[in-house]
Amino acid sequence: MNNWIGSVGRSRQPGLVLPVALLLLVVLTITAVASMRGTAMQERMAVGQIQMHSSFLDSEQLVWDAAACIRSHYIDGDDNFITPLPDPEDDVIADCGAAVLADGAVITWDDSVTPWRYSVIAARGFADTGAVSPVVLEVFTPGSLGGVSDPPPPFPNIAPYACFGPNCALSRAQSAASPTADGLNRLSPEIGERCRIQGQHRPTEDPEGGEVPGVIIPDGELIGNWDRRGAAEGDPPYIDQRDDWENHPLYDPDIREKIDEQFAYFLDGFEAKEEDGRPSGPLQDGDDSVWVAGPGQTITISGGESTVFGTVILDGGTLEMIGNQCFVGTILFRNGGTVIAASGTPAVVGSAIGYSPDDDDATVINPSLNGNPSFYYSERGMQIARDVAGRELGPGYIFEIARWRAPLDLSAFDLQ
Repeated sequence: MNNWIGSVGRSRQPGLVLPVALLLLVVLTITAVASMRGTAMQERMAVGQIQMHSSFLDSEQLVWDAAACIRSHYIDGDDNFITPLPDPEDDVIADCGAAVLADGAVITWDDSVTPWRYSVIAARGFADTGAVSPVVLEVFTPGSLGGVSDPPPPFPNIAPYACFGPNCALSRAQSAASPTADGLNRLSPEIGERCRIQGQHRPTEDPEGGEVPGVIIPDGELIGNWDRRGAAEGDPPYIDQRDDWENHPLYDPDIREKIDEQFAYFLDGFEAKEEDGRPSGPLQDGDDSVWVAGPGQTITISGGESTVFGTVILDGGTLEMIGNQCFVGTILFRNGGTVIAASGTPAVVGSAIGYSPDDDDATVINPSLNGNPSFYYSERGMQIARDVAGRELGPGYIFEIARWRAPLDLSAFDLQ
C-alpha cells in the first residue's frame, strides 16, 4: 500500500527543466537582438560621424577657397593693395561664386561698412544620414571693422638701408665680420636662432630671392671707407648719387611722400587707440608690436641674444640695440631718428628706411654704428612687419584674411 501511494505522489510532481530552458532561451534571444541593434546603431553613428566630418571638411575647403578668391581682388601677388577697390557684387561675389564655389555655398557682403565685410557660408550634406555641417567664415577687407577707410600705403621697402634727403647719412660698421648692408634677399625669422651664434649671425640667403641695392642714399653722405670689400653688398652695393638713383629700376620720385604717408598712417592708428606705443622697458626675446619714439625717447632692445619682431617708428627718437640682438621687421625714421648699435653683432632683418622732411633741416639722420651691426634685406621680415601692424592696429590697417564666428541663420540661404 505504501509503495503504491509513494509512486502516485511522485508521478504528480511538475517538470521544471523545460520551462527554465525556454526562459533562458528567450533571455538569450532578447540579449542577442539588443546587441545586434546596438551594433547596427553604432555603425550608423560611425558613418554619420564620418560623413559629418567629411561634410565639414568639404565646407571648410569651400570657404577657404572663397576667402583666397576675395583676397585676390584686394591684394595682388606682391601683397600690394589693388586700386580702385572692386565692386563687391559685380566683381568679387560674381567672380568668386562662379570660379570657386559650388552648390552648397554662398557669399554675402555687408554694405553698412566700407569697403566691405564678406561672409562665406557653406553647408555640405549627405542624403542618407542628413548630416549637414554649416561653416561660416568672415573675410574682412581694410576699414571694415572701424579702421581707416582707405587701404594702408604700401611699405616702400627697397633696400636694407635707404634714406632720402640731403641730411641723410650712414656710417659704415667698424668691424669686418659682416657687411653693414646686405641687399641679398634673406630668410627670416630663422635669423632668430643664428643671431645667437657669433660669426653665424648672417641669415640664410633665400634661394628664390633676388637682389636690391645694399644702401640707397642719393642725396646725403656715406661716411667711412665704402670702397672696402664687403662694406655693402647687393645690386649695386650702394647708390650715393642722384643720377644713379634716377636711372635705377627701383627709382620712385615720390618715395619721400610715401614714407610720410606711412608715418601719418601709423601715428593716426596709435592716436585712435589712445596709446603712445612706447614699451615700458627694454624689449626682450620674442616681443612683437609697433613702437613709436619721439624726440628724446629711446627704444632699447636688450636681454642678451634676443630677437624682436614688428615695426619701429622713430619720429626723432632712437632705437638702441645692445648685444647680439636681431630686429626682424621694418624701421621707419625721420626728423633725426637714430639707430644705435652700442655693442656686439646686432642685425636689422627686413629694412630701415627714412627721410629728412625739410631739406633745410640741420638735423642729420645718421645711425651711430659702433660694434658690428648689419642691415639685411628680407621680404619675409617686411611681411612680418605688415602682419604685426595689422594685428596691433586693427583690421582696418592691414587686410585680415578671415575669422570664424557662430553660424548665421541659414534658413535664408539655399544650401544643398
